[in-house]
Amino acid sequence: MIEHLRTDKCKLTAELNESNDQAMKAIELKELAEEEAVRLTSIIQAAEVDKQTLQQQVQNLTGIVEYFRNTTVQSVDKFIKRLKLDLNLFTGGQYIGGRVPLDTARYSLDKIGSCIS
Repeated sequence: MIEHLRTDKCKLTAELNESNDQAMKAIELKELAEEEAVRLTSIIQAAEVDKQTLQQQVQNLTGIVEYFRNTTVQSVDKFIKRLKLDLNLFTGGQYIGGRVPLDTARYSLDKIGSCIS
C-alpha cells in the first residue's frame, strides 16, 4: 500500500512539474506577445506620423506645382499676346514673308494659346 502511494506521489509530482513548466512557457509567451504588441503599436504610430507628414508635403508640392503651372500659362499667354502685337506691327496686316497670311499666323498663335491654357 505504501509503495502504491509512493508511486502515485511520483506520478502526481511529475504531472505537477509538467503543468508548472507549461505554465511558465505560457507566461513567457504572453510576455513576448505583449512586448511585440507594444513594438507594433509604436511602429503603427510612427507610420501614422509619417503618413501625415507625407500628406502635408504632397499638399505643399501640389500648391507649388499649381503656382508654377499658373505662372507658366500667364507667361506664355503674355508672350503670345506680345508676339501677336509685334506680328501685327511688323506686317501692317500684310502677308508674312510673302507666304503666310497674317490671319493664318494669328489663328496659329490662338491655337497654341488655347492648347497651353
